[in-house]
Amino acid sequence: MTEASSPDGEEFGDARLIRLLEESREATAEQLQKKILDTVGSFCGGNWQDDATLIAIAVE
Repeated sequence: MTEASSPDGEEFGDARLIRLLEESREATAEQLQKKILDTVGSFCGGNWQDDATLIAIAVE
């Protein structure tokens, strides 16, 4: 996820992912997965240049 690039070549990066996770602390694992995929997908304009792996686990 962090290596996804915007149309101008900027990577999504660790800082954006961490900020997104901090903003979504109350989300369920399913909600968090959707939020991350939607946000990163929008960032890269839907142009996934590589494979993407995302695992979201809920711990109670």
